Amino acid sequence: SPSPADFLELRRLTSMLSEVTRAHLMRSGLELGLFAALVEPVRETQLIERLGLAPELAAAWLQQL
Repeated sequence: SPSPADFLELRRLTSMLSEVTRAHLMRSGLELGLFAALVEPVRETQLIERLGLAPELAAAWLQQL
């Protein structure tokens, strides 16, 4: 049966994975020009069209901001 220490370790590892994912999203946002495109307010659909992004991926990225 898992101990309390096991649960704490799992929580720590989950947090680390979350931070790695966030860093990857931020890096991809820079590479794709998403931050530059958001200097002025723009609708999601306009952003998708302007940058030629897949709608579901753009939505996922924007939700992480």
